[in-house]
Amino acid sequence: MNRENVSSKSFLATVLLALFGGVWGLHRFYCGKILTAVLQLFLWIFSIVKIFYGYFRAYSMYFMNIERYFYLSSSVTQERIAVNFLKEFVSKTGKLALIGMAVVSIWVIVDLITIVCRRFKDKEGKVILPKKAR
Repeated sequence: MNRENVSSKSFLATVLLALFGGVWGLHRFYCGKILTAVLQLFLWIFSIVKIFYGYFRAYSMYFMNIERYFYLSSSVTQERIAVNFLKEFVSKTGKLALIGMAVVSIWVIVDLITIVCRRFKDKEGKVILPKKAR
């Protein structure tokens, strides 16, 4: 490979950033791909906020009505309470947040595989390679 097509960015830093900070787009920020990094970061933060919002909303709505579940049925088990809470949580969270997290996670896995296979490029279109391969 031509030296002109090889990036000056560190291969190890890119791998570590993708591995430990990939969901926040740190490896993309490092490589200069700011737009996709911001998109990745926004999608992840949106999903986390939506999940916490859904959890606390489901928690408050479910446990405010827990007495109703106990009075209506004498055979309320912990499993049934857990299943009802999970149903409430998923309905309040929305599938959009779960899909957002899945999309970002798959995106990071694909990026990581691309980096390790030495096909990941920086902003200028240059391949990021280990120093031995340069």
